[in-house]
Amino acid sequence: MPDLTITRVFDAPRELVFAAWTDPDQLASWLGPHGYTGSAVTLATRLGGAWRACIRSPEGDEHWMHGVYREITAPERLVFTLAWDTEGDLRTEMLVTIGFADLAARPK
Repeated sequence: MPDLTITRVFDAPRELVFAAWTDPDQLASWLGPHGYTGSAVTLATRLGGAWRACIRSPEGDEHWMHGVYREITAPERLVFTLAWDTEGDLRTEMLVTIGFADLAARPK
């Protein structure tokens, strides 16, 4: 299975970034590509807990997705599945792994 690695650096403590992924209100505020809004997010943030979210396009089209938490090590790591709810969608379920690390202080 191919891997995709994306690295992002945020000027924030990892606890806050972890919360942005595990608090439904925070996740809804940024989830989706530019111009999309998170219109509904439910999270059962526990091992084996399910999550579901909807992102809405600027044209009003809704795209639902869901998954299950496989690993939660706050505030270090999240592992969950992701699949789209669209009927007939040929994309398969994905496994998403996110690592959160504090970096050395950067000069301002």
